[in-house]
Amino acid sequence: MEKPYSSEYTQIDQSEGDTLSTDDEGLLTSQTQRPSWGHRKWLLSQVLLLLLNLSLALYLLITFARSNKTCARRVDQNSPVFDKIPQEYIPIQFVGNFIHHSQYRSLDGPPSPEVLAAWDRITDVAPLRLGEEDLDRMNISHRASTVKYSEADGGGYMGYIEVFHQLHCVKMLWKHTYIEQFPELQKILKSKPKVYHAHLDHCADVLRQNLMCTGDVNIMTYNWVKGVKKPWPNFTNSRTCKNFAPVLQYALEHEVVLKQGTQVTKTSGIYEEPTMF
Repeated sequence: MEKPYSSEYTQIDQSEGDTLSTDDEGLLTSQTQRPSWGHRKWLLSQVLLLLLNLSLALYLLITFARSNKTCARRVDQNSPVFDKIPQEYIPIQFVGNFIHHSQYRSLDGPPSPEVLAAWDRITDVAPLRLGEEDLDRMNISHRASTVKYSEADGGGYMGYIEVFHQLHCVKMLWKHTYIEQFPELQKILKSKPKVYHAHLDHCADVLRQNLMCTGDVNIMTYNWVKGVKKPWPNFTNSRTCKNFAPVLQYALEHEVVLKQGTQVTKTSGIYEEPTMF
């Protein structure tokens, strides 16, 4: 019976074991040869190309961030809080349907308590504190009439971020369309009609100036709508907007909240401007 393998072996002739043919020597040499300079140069070029691409991507990222800030600085360049608030831009879907529900708008009819609460969260923001250097940056002369907080309240000048004034104006005009829901507005309208309407006119004109200042050039298209004979504008579109959240967060973190029942008061002898600004 044959074994599957055998421990016996046949001795090779010494001359066969110690001698390599020319073909064998060539094969051995090709297997142990170091990479050629051309191959190493190719690897080096690939590494350099990768580093170049990474550097370019980093440069574009930094440039884009600076570009965003440069664009915003053109509008808010004099604001002393500009560099303290992240200048972030995010995609926003504008929804302008005549009838739709959002946290800032009831589906139909007067505002609900929840809707009013949502508006309060973005408008009930107290003023903040400014220093001498802040007035200098804003190119505002140091008037004797400029309102300051008392030393007991921490001192400094009284200031307010404009967007919250503008939102207040939007809210005021909107509430006027439902004035029957707001007795406090009815009372002012009845007792001081000129002051009340001056307030509305002021708000409308402030918003007009701000809209013309920013000059939105986004494009709105039109659609045919069932039951409507004329082209109907499509008020819903995508925008790139400044992120409002950091602005609100900064305002809330730096608002000056006086003790309950107190307010900034005019002391005797203080200089007063002859007219309103």
